[in-house]
Amino acid sequence: MKRHLTRSILTFAVLGLAIYQAGASEVKDQAHEDSLLWRPFQISFITPMGTNGLESGQVTNRLSVNIIAGYAGGLEGIEVGGMINTIHRNAFGAQFAGFANLVGGSIRGVQFAGYANVVLEQMQGGQFAGFSNVSLGTFDGIQASGFANFVNADLKGIQVSGFSGVVNGNTHGAQIGGFANITTGKTDGLQLSSFLNYTKALNGTQIGLFNYTDSIGKGLSIGFLSIVRNGVHQLVVGGNESLYATVSFKTGTRAFYNILSVGAKPTNARALWAYGYGIGSAFALGKKTGMHLEGISYQIHEINEYQTRLNLLNKLSLGVEYRINDKLVMAAGPSFNVLVSDIRDEENISRSSAIAPFTIFDQTYTNTNIKMYPGLSLEIGFF
Repeated sequence: MKRHLTRSILTFAVLGLAIYQAGASEVKDQAHEDSLLWRPFQISFITPMGTNGLESGQVTNRLSVNIIAGYAGGLEGIEVGGMINTIHRNAFGAQFAGFANLVGGSIRGVQFAGYANVVLEQMQGGQFAGFSNVSLGTFDGIQASGFANFVNADLKGIQVSGFSGVVNGNTHGAQIGGFANITTGKTDGLQLSSFLNYTKALNGTQIGLFNYTDSIGKGLSIGFLSIVRNGVHQLVVGGNESLYATVSFKTGTRAFYNILSVGAKPTNARALWAYGYGIGSAFALGKKTGMHLEGISYQIHEINEYQTRLNLLNKLSLGVEYRINDKLVMAAGPSFNVLVSDIRDEENISRSSAIAPFTIFDQTYTNTNIKMYPGLSLEIGFF
């Protein structure tokens, strides 16, 4: 907790220092860039303790070496710092810092820092930091960090982060985050994360555990749960040879959607019920007809208590759809089932699952029983 707090304080301190130094000479900043002095080399301990002295803020350097921390008006070349490098106006070239690089204007080139890189205007090139990268203007290039990347305008290029990437604008390229990616505008390209992807509109691909977008032009949203505000939100009731009554919810797009389902089968001997998850894809055949292919796995509970042992019904179904009206669709078609079970009764004795009405394959390997059989599904969907 203390480590995260310290990192947060340092990040705000770095950003605050950059903003302060960028605005410290507001009147002078109105002058043209060539009003700065130009020098081929400077070395400093901590500005103004260096060869440029008190003139540091009015000098553009070709080669700049800062033992601890340095401040200069501009850069056209290379700057190396033990801790912090700060450029008041623009930079063209490369910055290397043990802790942070700060540019109050725009930069065309690369920044490498042990902790953070901050640019207050446009960036063309690359930012590489152990913790975070920040660009408050448009960004064209690549951002790579151990924790987070932030662009406060449009991004053209790639964001790669250990935790999260944020673009407060449009993304043309790719966001790759260890945990989450967020684009407040439109994404043309790829969003890839282990947990969450968010964008206003998508032309491309989202891959993550959870995905959200308002709309998809051309592309796919692939994950455990994908929500497309203008996409598929369908409640489905139906039944099949194994579960006589099912209620499912489909969300995503026609090209790729997620399925959350529950089902039941009344019997004289046991109470059978199930919950399941699956994916599907659908396409149109005609104005009112279509077809879908779905795969879903149900955990079957065959006793009155909650069943914790493996009893998995895996169902692959092909359905032919007929759209009755804008709110109602009917579908029916064949399915193939693979039942994998290792269930026991109250006395811990292995027994066979009762969900299969018949089998074309029935084998037991050690304690695991596998049954296979064809079937038929019928459902009605409400949009």
